Amino acid sequence: MKRYTPTMWLFLRKIFLLFLIFSALSVFVVFVSIAWEAFSVDTSPRWGATISSKYAEELGVDWKQVFNESIDDLGIRLYRVPVYWDRVEKTQGEFDWTEYDWIVKQSEQKNIELVFALGYRVPRWPECHSPDWVDTLSEEEKQMAILNLLKSSVDHFKSSPAIIRWQVENEPFLAVFGECPPLDEIFYRQEIEFVKSLDSRPIQVTESGELSAWLNGAAVADILGVSMYRTVYNPFIGYTQYPLSGKFYRRKAQYIRNLVDDVIISELQAEPWGPDVYQENGDERILTPAVFGEAIGVAQRTGFSEIHFWGVEWWWMVKEKYEDPRYWEIVKQTVQSN
Repeated sequence: MKRYTPTMWLFLRKIFLLFLIFSALSVFVVFVSIAWEAFSVDTSPRWGATISSKYAEELGVDWKQVFNESIDDLGIRLYRVPVYWDRVEKTQGEFDWTEYDWIVKQSEQKNIELVFALGYRVPRWPECHSPDWVDTLSEEEKQMAILNLLKSSVDHFKSSPAIIRWQVENEPFLAVFGECPPLDEIFYRQEIEFVKSLDSRPIQVTESGELSAWLNGAAVADILGVSMYRTVYNPFIGYTQYPLSGKFYRRKAQYIRNLVDDVIISELQAEPWGPDVYQENGDERILTPAVFGEAIGVAQRTGFSEIHFWGVEWWWMVKEKYEDPRYWEIVKQTVQSN
């Protein structure tokens, strides 16, 4: 057996003491991190939602009814509205704003605020929603058509007090998602400057919350909107989890705080992503009420001033078609508890 000298024993005791101190500090840091995550941020954001007429129709529901009931019953007072190019300009140079005029009128009557998402690429699959006639244009002609769309949209709606800002394109730097051509960054900056020249309202730019460093968007935005997804689906690899904390998003926001006025969650996943639209007792990877509530909690712990739900059409469909109001009620309780 090896014998330790008094000097060696003293050295080992010091090492052991340092180990205990380090362990105690580690536990303390973890505890403080958890406490900070839970209590040190504003967990009472302003709640909003994206409302998509196209997606509602895919689900077989009346988007106008969804819009009105989400205002009157849930109490949501802020909406992001994708303006679909293939709906407003089916024939080149001829604009039909009927659908969006209705939204604006309802919003003005009910004191609702709107963020209009404009351009070629706007929310909901396949992201790029161009009319058929665009396919015959050269790249230069296409860019001129996009600028004309932006001008016509802003000129038509800028008189409405309901609109608080413009979103120009949707997650333009996320090349891996959507059926869209590669981004021309020079032209995208031109789009933003063009909209700014037409109206003084702030410009919102959106980025992937998980797949981006947010630098590109923050460099050109007044307001940066980021997505928050907990579970995504790929037909080749199945479900993928993003078990990220609110602190993860908060730290990223701190990193770019000198580049942008504010960071918000423009798209909080609140509907399933995958082949199953609804399962009454579904796999938690799809979306159970417990997972749904957990995602809301993580979003609140970012401390961001605004959080926009993604899935209002789906909650309404599940409530009406499947007689399952749980998701609708969770949102109602969340929004009305502020």
